[in-house]
Amino acid sequence: DYQGARLAYNAGYYGVARSILRDTSGTLQASNLRRANRLRYLIRINELAREIASNPGMPDEIYRKTLELCRDEDWSACETSLACAHQALRVWYANQMRRAKLRKKANRKLKEALILKVKYPNQLRLGELCEEAARMVEAGDWGSALEPLEQVTKLGNSLEWDEVLGQALRRAKSS
Repeated sequence: DYQGARLAYNAGYYGVARSILRDTSGTLQASNLRRANRLRYLIRINELAREIASNPGMPDEIYRKTLELCRDEDWSACETSLACAHQALRVWYANQMRRAKLRKKANRKLKEALILKVKYPNQLRLGELCEEAARMVEAGDWGSALEPLEQVTKLGNSLEWDEVLGQALRRAKSS
């Protein structure tokens, strides 16, 4: 609408240029306020869009809803929707961090479990638990993989304890 006003003004139609700038609100001040609100919210919505685009897998339904509210010029609903979107982003980031920690913990425990499996190849239960946990880790179910890995840790601890006791008994008999 500024382009049309500029063309009308340059052609000498000052009244037409003024009426274009006034928009449907009737006053130039109200029209400028409306444009300022639209611009302010579009900037904030575009920042939200950049945040969503920089993280693949982040849901973008709230962005679309907020953009639609901005087009309808429902500023209070747009503000509420932006607040909800930023809250959803914080929750999404927290979930991603939690999943990353679970993945790291599961991978570390799986590595330890595989070492125990190699150390005690005759223990069938240990091998079964390691294979079950490995399948879960490969499927990306790190939270569920921790349960069999905890069992592997307990079983490994008891096996190592038995080994330490056996060594102590052998030393006691030899001396």
